This record gives sequence, C-alpha cells and structure tokens, in this order.
Amino acid sequence: MSNPLIVQDWISTHQCEMSENAIRDLFQPAGHYRISCAKYPVGASFAGASIGGMWFVLSGKCEVKFPDRVRLDAGQFAECPAGEFLFTVLGDREVSLVKVWLLPEGYRSA
Repeated sequence: MSNPLIVQDWISTHQCEMSENAIRDLFQPAGHYRISCAKYPVGASFAGASIGGMWFVLSGKCEVKFPDRVRLDAGQFAECPAGEFLFTVLGDREVSLVKVWLLPEGYRSA
C-alpha cells in the first residue's frame, strides 16, 4: 500500500508569495534540479508519467491520480511519486503548474 500524498499550503511554510522565482530560489544549486512550468486549459485531462518530485500549483485547481488521488488548489504543493498519473483540471480556470525534481548525479551542473 502506498503512502498518502501530503498537500501543503505554501503560505503556512514560506514567508513570501508563491511564484516561479520563489520556487526556483528554494532549489539550489540550480544546476541540480529540473524545474518545469506548464499551463493547462479548463477541461484538460490527460494521462502521463513522471519521475518523483514536487508539484506546485500557482493558479487554478487540479486533481491527480497516482494511484492515490490528490487535489491541489492554487497556493498548494505536494511531493508526488514517480510513475503513471491521470491529470485533470478542475473548475473554470486554467492551471499553472511548476514541477521540480532532483537531476540524477551525472546530469547535474555546478
């Protein structure tokens, strides 16, 4: 049985507004992490696969099934597992998402 995903509120753990730059500042040195930003339109739903990492929702809300389901609203983040997932935008606003993962040692730069 997998561990349930823990959703956290950015504002309760950080002293600044959640933004792409604030997230990038957390993951240093920058050459050790891949940081990927994406926007998904209202109604988007798709299957995918990913390595494990942190997912941050800057705006909108979504549901991700890993196999455990997790709902992330604007201003929330979670450490998501590696593997296949089903991603769905919820509500009437596009989702702006930032994903961060640690690069394997051989792919890191100074």
